[in-house]
Amino acid sequence: YEANQDKALIDDVVIPVYIAGEGECSDGTEDCNIEDLDDDNDGVEDLSDGCPTDSGEQIDTDGDGFCDNADADDDNDGTYDYNDDMPLDPNETTDSDGDGIGDNADTDDDNDGCLDEDDDLPNDDSDCSDLDGDGVGDSTDPDDDGDNVMDDVDPFPEDGTAWADNDGDGDPDFTGTQGFFSGNFEGGAIPVGWTTYGSNPWFVCGTTVSCGTASGSPITGSYSAESGDISDSQTSSLEVTMMTTAGDVSFAYETSTESNWDYLRFYVDGSLTMSWSGVSSGTYMTTVSAGNHTFEWMYYKDTSVSSNADTVWVDDISLPTWQPFDQSDLDDDNDGVYDEFDLDPLDPCVSLDTDGDGAPDWVMTGVIDMSGTGDENFTVDCDASMWVEDWDDDGDGWSDDLEDLCGSNHLDGDESPMDLDQDFVCDDLDDDLDNDLTVNPVSNCDLYLDSGETAAYIDCVSDGFHAVDADGDGEASYMELMHAWTFQWASDGDDGDDMDGMVTFFCGDGSEIPFEWVNDEIDDCEDGADEQQFDENGEPINWFDCYDGTQVWINQVNDGYPDCPDGDDEMPDDDWDDEGDDDWDEGDDDGSEDMGGVGSRDNHDNGTDDNGTGDDHGDDHGDENGTGDDHGDDHGDDDDMGEPMEPETWPSQDDMAEFDMMFWDWISQWDADNSTSLSFDEFWQFNTDSEEGWDFENPGWSEDTTDWDQFPFDPSEQTDTDMDGIGDNADGDDDNDGTPDTLDAFPYDPTEDADLDGDGIGDNSDNDTDGDGIDNDQDDFDSDPTAAADNDGDGIDDASDSDDDNDGVPDVADWAPMDTDCVANQEETHDGSRTDNCEVRDTDLDGIGDNADTDDDDDGVLDADDAFPRDDSEDADADMDGIGDNADPDDDNDGTPDGLDAFPNDANEQRDYDSDGIGDVADADRDEDGYLNSDDAFPMNENEWLDTDGDNVGDNSDSDIDGDSVLNADDWAPTDASEWDDTDGDGIGDNTDDDDDGDGVLDAYESSCGTDSKNAASVPSDYDGDGDCDALDDEDNRGEPGNNPIENDAQEAPGFTPGFASALAVISLLGAAMLGRRKDD
Repeated sequence: YEANQDKALIDDVVIPVYIAGEGECSDGTEDCNIEDLDDDNDGVEDLSDGCPTDSGEQIDTDGDGFCDNADADDDNDGTYDYNDDMPLDPNETTDSDGDGIGDNADTDDDNDGCLDEDDDLPNDDSDCSDLDGDGVGDSTDPDDDGDNVMDDVDPFPEDGTAWADNDGDGDPDFTGTQGFFSGNFEGGAIPVGWTTYGSNPWFVCGTTVSCGTASGSPITGSYSAESGDISDSQTSSLEVTMMTTAGDVSFAYETSTESNWDYLRFYVDGSLTMSWSGVSSGTYMTTVSAGNHTFEWMYYKDTSVSSNADTVWVDDISLPTWQPFDQSDLDDDNDGVYDEFDLDPLDPCVSLDTDGDGAPDWVMTGVIDMSGTGDENFTVDCDASMWVEDWDDDGDGWSDDLEDLCGSNHLDGDESPMDLDQDFVCDDLDDDLDNDLTVNPVSNCDLYLDSGETAAYIDCVSDGFHAVDADGDGEASYMELMHAWTFQWASDGDDGDDMDGMVTFFCGDGSEIPFEWVNDEIDDCEDGADEQQFDENGEPINWFDCYDGTQVWINQVNDGYPDCPDGDDEMPDDDWDDEGDDDWDEGDDDGSEDMGGVGSRDNHDNGTDDNGTGDDHGDDHGDENGTGDDHGDDHGDDDDMGEPMEPETWPSQDDMAEFDMMFWDWISQWDADNSTSLSFDEFWQFNTDSEEGWDFENPGWSEDTTDWDQFPFDPSEQTDTDMDGIGDNADGDDDNDGTPDTLDAFPYDPTEDADLDGDGIGDNSDNDTDGDGIDNDQDDFDSDPTAAADNDGDGIDDASDSDDDNDGVPDVADWAPMDTDCVANQEETHDGSRTDNCEVRDTDLDGIGDNADTDDDDDGVLDADDAFPRDDSEDADADMDGIGDNADPDDDNDGTPDGLDAFPNDANEQRDYDSDGIGDVADADRDEDGYLNSDDAFPMNENEWLDTDGDNVGDNSDSDIDGDSVLNADDWAPTDASEWDDTDGDGIGDNTDDDDDGDGVLDAYESSCGTDSKNAASVPSDYDGDGDCDALDDEDNRGEPGNNPIENDAQEAPGFTPGFASALAVISLLGAAMLGRRKDD
């Protein structure tokens, strides 16, 4: 005790206390804490009890401080236990086959006998393979390879690049990907790349979800696309965008809706193409151009009433997409002809079409087995009646039969029979080789001599005489002989082998060949100058010089058409000149023909002659004297005017004299009676003498036979009027004028075929064809005897025309029925105008003529403003299509009928979803929900504008707005996917809050200490108050490390609390002080 010290000291005060917290131990016993080895009295000592204070649980699998019975995720793998097939295994969450082995460890998740590594559908025990990866197993997939060809008709069901084998040979016709897109939904789901939106999305109905169609089944196959279930004023759309080729778009549809109000609408690139309502079904087809297109199928409901199934369906959507193909089978019909040369590569009945005229060279008949296996699927029974066989396979104008008869190849268009006169009768069969309209008796009769047919030869000579004796007087005169036979016939008796008397052609080296050999497709000149030559670019380089100085290409020579002005590029029929010889040298009589530089060529490919002389002959005769020709004979230009001299016309009088000298003087030796003509006997002797070794008996002249038999070898024919090789008896068109004889008024006159008025004068030469007394040039209807004039030229004759001047006013009401402009005839302008003082019409019958009336149809709209001034039912034509708006079903011509068009006079607008008078195209807020379209997740749904979690369900309808799997009603933060609880109500979500229960102890610390971070009443105990919870503290603050389990709990002896003595001393001192103070008082 110290004086003047008002205090008292105490020490080592021990007071028993009760530590259980609420006045009793956890297990309800009197043994607490250190002395109680089983705090929760569950029969498991605390050291082995994961939950020592919870008698209902002993396990805390993940050691997170939450016993399993209270832990929503026992294994702490991030998956709630109620979704976790293996809730106590942090490495597993699913066990698809329920075999107790988690999928991560299970090598066969669906227990179908296929290891996952080999299983295309590892979680589907119904199948192991899915060849096309469409999610439908091959055993149930109608199209295993996904090539849009069903397996039952696909010869290659497991090859997505092949689907056709026409001939069944196992080689696909082609490989690639389908050249079209087929949306048949047989994969059982909306295809990848498609989108569906609106108030409720489309889905696939069929095997798993029944369809509400009239039949209760999909439109076709196993699945169809069905619209979403929507209410009034809502839409449901299915859409796909893709690149297409130009082609057809088609699809099948079915509707069961309120008729004329709720529609299935089909849009292409935003434009309405077609719509359907009520109970309807069918297939729709339209076309699109090549390019990128958007196709939309929308189910639209109006503002009220539902009817029928209130649903629409589509199926079998075909779009023309482009994909490349590779040819695999080069002969798809196995007929031995490659497809590229085959007229129909899929039909073995036909193959080649050599000339490309669309008619097969031949048609097979009978049954053909393309595969060679006997499979009737690849067997074709050829029907020849389905094709018209080509009579001219190579398209050269010669029939195949005739070419075979004449000895040429009927499959080679470059090879045709020899036909000197180009009459399509080959020379071996031609009765008239030179086409001079007279049968050549020598040429043809020789055929019979060679064959030994004596009688035929005799008949032939006899017919030849009749051919020559044109006037039938029994004498072949000089003129008849000259006109009947060519000089070549007369010169048959000349056995020489030179070219004297022939027309020749000079080659580039100066050598000569017969002119008829030029352009015959055979190189007769060593340098090939007689045939067309070409440079490396395919351009012709050698030409033929005409007499007038012009040039034509060599391939134009002897082509049957004269190209030179004088025709000297064609083989001449006559070669007489005034020189007393038989050559064609009109110019200089040098014994050789002067063809104006024939055979010239440019050997240097530079378009210029090689010797600088104006020609390319190699003879330096290009232009020797400046006269403008290359003959060197001073005859190029007689008057120095630059015009060459033309050859004389044949036959001239000099030619006749030359004929007498060279031909008649020779043949007249058989004119025994010097009559300047040959009798039949003389003619017979001439023929007999011309054939050595033959001396037939003269059959004598038959004067009764005066007609020449043009078919001496055919007893059924005598004449051939048109000289086409077909006798008149068999010829259906004797004069070859294109009109059959049965319809030809003049069957033997090629210039006439009709006689309309029957006056015996053909229509072509008749000045009055219809015989109505009015000449054709004055007759507007020269083929109609009942009509003559047509004042207004409308094709109706005036007698029948009710409006002769075609001014719109009937003649009976027209003051001038022949006058259209109301101008005196002498002042006629014929401009169709009217003058005000001439009234011809009063449309509205108001007594005012239309010319003066400002409102002709009296519809209240002035003519100046009236699109139809004479139609009182119309006055406007918004789209200027000529159909008045009252009658026009689409006034603005935007493709949407007025009945479906919210803006029938605005081609830029069709719909007004919110009925605010502003079209959807221009409306910034289409559903008028206060949100601009650009900010509105559902611009066509006034009940929705946000979709926080992006699941296509608007927030107003979404039971889980943020998509965190916690319903809005249970979600503390329904729009925040990262938060759903706020245990302590401090406004910070538990996922962000580091002290969820607000007990001042951090969640992480509570977790480490084993207390509940979401229960404010559950805090870690700290016996020694050193800041370390008892679960983590290994010291009791008495300076002695714990050596036993009880001490390791850092708790003192039962009933005592360390530090309490100090607290008691303080309390005692305060009490004493207060007592002392009272005493003083």
